[in-house]
Amino acid sequence: LILGENGTGKELIARELHRQSSRSDQVFLAVDLGSISESLFESELFGHMKGAFTGANDDRLGRFQAPWWRPIGSAGATSVKAA
Repeated sequence: LILGENGTGKELIARELHRQSSRSDQVFLAVDLGSISESLFESELFGHMKGAFTGANDDRLGRFQAPWWRPIGSAGATSVKAA
């Protein structure tokens, strides 16, 4: 988690750390937390199940799961829709 004021280059630092890490061949996921409402924060990041709250009409993967989501029918597939 990298904190700082708007426009200070947090994402640039995160991308460079990722590029130099042992996980550089894996997905980099940048999330602008300022764009997510407090009431939907947990659901947006971690997903939710249908009926978990008003307006949750379908199961949905969160942003942390979505990069690893595979279409139905592929190895390790899930029936949950990507966010």
